[in-house]
Amino acid sequence: MLRKNPAVWSLLGIVVAVICLYFLPSWWLFWCLTLLICTSFLFLRFTIVEEGTAKAVMILGKFSKIIFQWEDHWIDTDWSIWKKQKEGEEREKGSENKIEKRVWGRILGGSWIYFWPFQKIHQYKHRWTDIRLKDSRMEVEFHEEDGFGHVLLKPAVYAFKLTAVETKPPERIPVDVLFLVTLRITNPYSFCFIAPPTPIEDILARVSAEARALVTACLIDDLLQLKGASLWKLLTEAKVIEDTLQKWGVQLAEKGIEIKEINLPPDYQKAAASGQEQRLRAKGTATQTIGAMVAMIAEATGQDVEVIQGEFQNPEAAFKKYEKLIQVNLDFIQRHMAIDGDAFIDIRTQNPFLDLLALWKKIPDGKGMPGSNKSSAGSESDKIKGKKENANSPENDPKGPLPEHLKKELAKWEDKHKKP
Repeated sequence: MLRKNPAVWSLLGIVVAVICLYFLPSWWLFWCLTLLICTSFLFLRFTIVEEGTAKAVMILGKFSKIIFQWEDHWIDTDWSIWKKQKEGEEREKGSENKIEKRVWGRILGGSWIYFWPFQKIHQYKHRWTDIRLKDSRMEVEFHEEDGFGHVLLKPAVYAFKLTAVETKPPERIPVDVLFLVTLRITNPYSFCFIAPPTPIEDILARVSAEARALVTACLIDDLLQLKGASLWKLLTEAKVIEDTLQKWGVQLAEKGIEIKEINLPPDYQKAAASGQEQRLRAKGTATQTIGAMVAMIAEATGQDVEVIQGEFQNPEAAFKKYEKLIQVNLDFIQRHMAIDGDAFIDIRTQNPFLDLLALWKKIPDGKGMPGSNKSSAGSESDKIKGKKENANSPENDPKGPLPEHLKKELAKWEDKHKKP
């Protein structure tokens, strides 16, 4: 009771002082007070608690109390720290039935006193990893500090990196993934005495295990999209988030897990760049092919290219409207693109007309097509007109005449779609 209630000690001190003043001679009282003051300087210690931090005070090796300094925050009887609610605000979730605890020993601001060697400040080994910018790259940096005497209450960002983790089979691409984790310590007692000896390091190890399992269950395209809320939702369902962190007095910030960067091996980076180049080239091919078709329809019908493009915003209806015209000129469109040399479409299906429709859908909103503005409409039309006159000329057709089997397939399709 005496240890837990400093007011009792203060009262006893006053009583002893009054007795001494009444019964002891003045010279004897002088020497007693002098000895007491000198002795107090030998055993009295001061400690500064910085803003947003806390310290654990021990008495003869046993936990005594938590002292902390954080404006607009209070501590309950379980040593959890909560934010004070302002007028009109609701209490922080989880603090509704908590009782505020008064902690004695504060002198001024963040300074506290304790009596050595009976009282000591708890110290522990602090190990953590964060990121540093080195040579224009983000690198994970490891830190270790013995005799760490305080607990950081404010949110802090930590980092860990998964190296050469394979994505989901059958893809199995080894990737390096850098994660950022934002943690806040809510209960210094649980953090210091219930969590493992190196709390932050153990928490990052457990979170990284869950993150590794997540990476191995994703294809590379899915992994590249796992950012923000989607990643947070998947990892917060893990047991390490729901149970372990709460028991250890640590809280994961809202959306506090994110992927900072994903690195592919050099060979895969080259392959990805090559694939992107091919996709861009294919898009250019589709753009030129459809541009030629739109210009051809505009020339045949006497309409502006912009009008035809507007109709093709609904491609199914537009293809149906100009079906006969496209059928007649389908062979010409192929040859025109063959002469251009980089956008030839070799039709090998049973339905070349649908191939053109699929090709049109590769181009969003018809943007970037030849003849997409009036200034180029005339030149595109002239270009097609000039090429159409000699489209069947062998010297102008680097691929030669249309193969017989393709002519037969085209004839079958045209017969099938002729109107009665």
